[in-house]
Amino acid sequence: MFGRHNDILLMLPFSDIIIGTYTFGNGKITKKVIKEALKLWDTVTIETGSIDPIGEAKIGRFLREVTPEERSRLLVITKAFHYDETHPLSVDKRSVEGLYDDVRLSLEHLMIDCIDVLMLHRDNTTMLVRTIAEAINNLIETKKIKRFALSNWSPERIQEFLNYCDQTGMQKPCALSPFFSLANAPDPLYSGTTSIKHDPISYEQYKSFGIPILAYAGLAEGYLGSIISKSSRNWEKLDQKNAERKRKALEYAERNNLSLPNVALAWLLSTPHFKVHPVIRTTSLQRFLENEKSIYIKLSTREWEELDCSV
Repeated sequence: MFGRHNDILLMLPFSDIIIGTYTFGNGKITKKVIKEALKLWDTVTIETGSIDPIGEAKIGRFLREVTPEERSRLLVITKAFHYDETHPLSVDKRSVEGLYDDVRLSLEHLMIDCIDVLMLHRDNTTMLVRTIAEAINNLIETKKIKRFALSNWSPERIQEFLNYCDQTGMQKPCALSPFFSLANAPDPLYSGTTSIKHDPISYEQYKSFGIPILAYAGLAEGYLGSIISKSSRNWEKLDQKNAERKRKALEYAERNNLSLPNVALAWLLSTPHFKVHPVIRTTSLQRFLENEKSIYIKLSTREWEELDCSV
């Protein structure tokens, strides 16, 4: 039996927007972005992962450079338990041994003793939920991680995990991270991933969990961005309503002197069903400041639904 945990005390102050830092591995340091965020926000959440060892190590060095006061306001999420079967160099780490190895590597890269939030980046449906939960609980009990999150788990597996937590008193995940954007996409957008779909059933499922959503690819790989998309994906073929959503977002932006990314991110931040924290990745301070304006744009439920084009 696990020790009882008070879930209220485990709610973490995620920043409204999560700063994704996988681009660190390309040698582009977003120190200016994080430093600026520390000036603007009480808490700054940054995301990295052992699957990007160069980038994660750079984050570790950055954590050594900030002041103790700044470090106390930085919440670091690191990803583990990853596999992409479409990538020839991807190693399947979706096992207890792989999870422990990822944590070991992240602790070394980040040069810390305990991870703020460990995110399981994929699921392994061949493993029992209990087996995964016990491995996570062991990491918590041995003080290698403080909290954990689940990324790209199906609603059914999430519910099974939550039921197990209720039965045992184990700590529950502090966040869920599926794909979610104003531009709709089916499962899987990438190999082994899940999406929150634009329909009442999907919205109700995630609402019932009562857990914050860290939405990745919120600008749909640039389809809703301020620069020309580099994605080869045809978003309007994925869902024919995406063209209408983009058109309405552009019209809203023009009426209110905003950019398309402002509206797309504000739509996520204004989701009436559950709390959403978009994950954005940029090495441009100017683009970050433009995206940051979205925090202060509040869409009414009617405006949100009109842009959604589904409800």
